[in-house]
Amino acid sequence: WAAVNHTSANSTKMLALALGTSAVSNGVLLNGIYCKTMHGFTIGAPLYLSSSDGDFTTTVPGSTDYARVLGYAVDSNNIYFCPDNTWVKID
Repeated sequence: WAAVNHTSANSTKMLALALGTSAVSNGVLLNGIYCKTMHGFTIGAPLYLSSSDGDFTTTVPGSTDYARVLGYAVDSNNIYFCPDNTWVKID
């Protein structure tokens, strides 16, 4: 397991969210609600991979990046993590 960003071709593969400091001992979330207290995202906004490894953003990736919806903010403390199976390489 490794953290990826929107410039990595690995962002087109299966994605999971680490539930602790170790994916092996703490497990990963493939689909479901993830608690991230005071995440700051607009409720209902689609979330994408950011330019920082493993981070979310509401900014659509730009030129030469991979755009893929990871999920949605459902309230001020929770994110519905549901990586879309489709992605686009922006030229």
